[in-house]
Amino acid sequence: MKRVLGIILALSFSIATAAQAADETVGRWHIQGDKGTCSASTALGGGNLLMIFAKPPGGENNGGLMFGNPTSWKIADGPVVIELAGQGSVKGKHEGQGYADLSGYWLPFDTPTEMDSYPDAWQLKAIRDGQVLVDQPVTEFKVAVTALEACAKTPA
Repeated sequence: MKRVLGIILALSFSIATAAQAADETVGRWHIQGDKGTCSASTALGGGNLLMIFAKPPGGENNGGLMFGNPTSWKIADGPVVIELAGQGSVKGKHEGQGYADLSGYWLPFDTPTEMDSYPDAWQLKAIRDGQVLVDQPVTEFKVAVTALEACAKTPA
């Protein structure tokens, strides 16, 4: 459990301060943020984790999603191609990045509003080189997106 919490903290990109930080639970999602850098995380079945990131204040990307399994996945650092095939997700092949130290895959959003196109309930089915990495339902997504967008509007 300590390792899981460590990964969530590492993924949030910043240490939150009490005066300016978002740290709340909305449905099944944990929202964290500081000065507009915000994430929403949830546990999926089988030890899998899913995190969604809003576009950061510096605009270096459009936000994205990261998924992984810190207890059982061994991932090599570097570029990857992940196919999303789940009902309701943005389907197709997506270029991303594998992170060995986080035991997860990062898939950037193509646009800052891409997460708005997902329905409230959808299936995260991610495939790499023909192997299904995760095939889990994602629920209460719209409430997470709303909280994430509110967090991202917090002044720097």
